[in-house]
Amino acid sequence: MKNITDLGFCNGVLTSLNTLEFLKKKANHIYLYSPLMHNNFEVEKLLSEKVSYYHGERLNQNDVILFSAHGSTLEEEKQFPIQKRVHALCPIIKNAYERLNQHRDIPIYLFGSKNHREVKAILSHFDHVIFQEKEAFLSSLPKGKYGIAFQSTYDANSALEIERAVSNNKEAILINHTCPVVKERIAHALNCLKNEDLSSACLLVFGSKDSANAILMLKTLTDHFQMEGYLVNEEKDLPLDKIKGKELFFASSTSISKEQCERLISLIRSA
Repeated sequence: MKNITDLGFCNGVLTSLNTLEFLKKKANHIYLYSPLMHNNFEVEKLLSEKVSYYHGERLNQNDVILFSAHGSTLEEEKQFPIQKRVHALCPIIKNAYERLNQHRDIPIYLFGSKNHREVKAILSHFDHVIFQEKEAFLSSLPKGKYGIAFQSTYDANSALEIERAVSNNKEAILINHTCPVVKERIAHALNCLKNEDLSSACLLVFGSKDSANAILMLKTLTDHFQMEGYLVNEEKDLPLDKIKGKELFFASSTSISKEQCERLISLIRSA
């Protein structure tokens, strides 16, 4: 058994959690408009008499609405007075917002998953941003001055392919890179596995099926090495019958706590 990545949350999730802890000291009640991260199991741990999901309640004095690390749409925000809104935006996404705001005079092509909360929020806030599929973009590259931007958990290899394609256009502007933590974890895992005998190996990626970076990590590694792999978020997800007798490698997405990863590893060791 071997860990091939760091375990636990990224800074974006930790920012959300720190914001929540700060609000607990100041607010009467905190309503989560949506999950702070793409892991309902971890979010459920945060709920209490003082913290709950918003279901249309009337906000009393000192109650606040907390929006997730991935952002929120204008339509969602406008439901509440500005003084009631608190944003727990991931620092990487916040930096992308600042860059997008600086370049409102040119079209920006955004790559990612159209149904992802991060992408929906960006498209809502910036009317000069145009969602774009990679294949359509590469088949007919635009000319002149424009920018390219990526969902923070967009596949790093696809992002690099797009960046290379536009590199000859000196007027093209790169707005942001993909999340460096996800990129580093995948790169480290690839490096760790390349010299291993994987003939009887199995990969367990800790994270939720709702997490884009967990899905990306599992697909990238299992496709690259043609190996068996599973997403594991809770004890009920452990495929104990399928991993028995196999050499196990553990990787962690950024949407699961280090404590939960270590608990799952302990359960596997004792099985």
